[in-house]
Amino acid sequence: MKKMNGFAGLLMAAILLLSGGAKAQASIPQIVADTLRANHPAPYTNITKEAFDAQAEALAQNWDELEEQGEAGFALCRWVASLKDEHTQLFDGAWYNVRTPYFVMAVEGKYVIVQGHECAKPYLGWTIAAIGDMPIEEVETALSAYISFETEGCRRTQTARNLCMLALLREIGATDSMDAIDVTLESPLDGEKQTVAFESLTEYAYDTSTILPLADTLLQHGTYRATLAEAGTLFIQYNECTNDENMPMKDFAEALDAQLTSAPEKIIVDLRHNGGGDSSVIQPLIQLLQKYEEQGSRLFALIGAGTFSSAVMNAEDLREIGATLVGETTGGTIGFGELNAVNLKDTLYLMYSTKDFANGAPHKPVEPDILIPQTLSDFEKGVDTAVQAVLEIE
Repeated sequence: MKKMNGFAGLLMAAILLLSGGAKAQASIPQIVADTLRANHPAPYTNITKEAFDAQAEALAQNWDELEEQGEAGFALCRWVASLKDEHTQLFDGAWYNVRTPYFVMAVEGKYVIVQGHECAKPYLGWTIAAIGDMPIEEVETALSAYISFETEGCRRTQTARNLCMLALLREIGATDSMDAIDVTLESPLDGEKQTVAFESLTEYAYDTSTILPLADTLLQHGTYRATLAEAGTLFIQYNECTNDENMPMKDFAEALDAQLTSAPEKIIVDLRHNGGGDSSVIQPLIQLLQKYEEQGSRLFALIGAGTFSSAVMNAEDLREIGATLVGETTGGTIGFGELNAVNLKDTLYLMYSTKDFANGAPHKPVEPDILIPQTLSDFEKGVDTAVQAVLEIE
């Protein structure tokens, strides 16, 4: 069965799981170049070999100076991002040591504060209009150079994450401090704008932070879960293509089947938070859904910008058994995957693809059968636009 390593959480997982230092025999740019040439299935898909080699040589020649200036990791990141493979990334864990006291989500072209410490609590639901003197549109464009993306959904998802990282924001000139950041916010109620100075954090306290009141179906809960929605609809949220250690997917499907007295009228499988993993994990659930579909259940799968890697494959798997795909274009494509990682130096890591699941064909995201974008107005009201649309389908 097809398998792709997960995109969401992979960067931090690499820090926890990998150890070792950089090879002493070659410069870091040379290690990266050699690794990609030897292991990536098609490194020159979106960049010419000449351009790739020229960047590798330039980085190698200037590496010592770049390190002295603190620019080496950022320069390497831009080079790796130029391959335009959303699975192949350069990541420095040190960038995540200093962050904003809030989290951001991309919704309908805006970046919304959805969770934060006490200082950010009055601004939950507000959108970011500028950082420092830089309008959000310019911030977004500047950050794109550091993001490995193949789709707009991927770019927006990763931009939302990077808007919380002061190291990257300072690198693009949005702030000159690692201690605090000036953010101009816009109210969703009346469009009022306020510029707020937020102090940075070295550790985010989840237990004491506040979350914007969202529709429960928009909140990510565990590896997978099932709840009964209104009008006889079963809602299944599938967040990671991996077996939960407390309840493997086979047990989950069996327990779900045992609890249902009849086939639900509608079944919604939500893949919008799923960053991937092993695409075969879903098979027990697929078999159960096929049974219900034969008994009259109508199947729907929700997809969006947060659907990556194996979850994109699973969206197609669900479509093959009769599910209607609802939502937005996936952030991920059916393309590169099966990741490996190498620790280059200290907190500096390279994640890279070793397989092309498209077998040389153009990499394409999965498009929904019914396009239902999450609207900002619904988001602010605690309404899940896509779920509501499915519930209203006759």
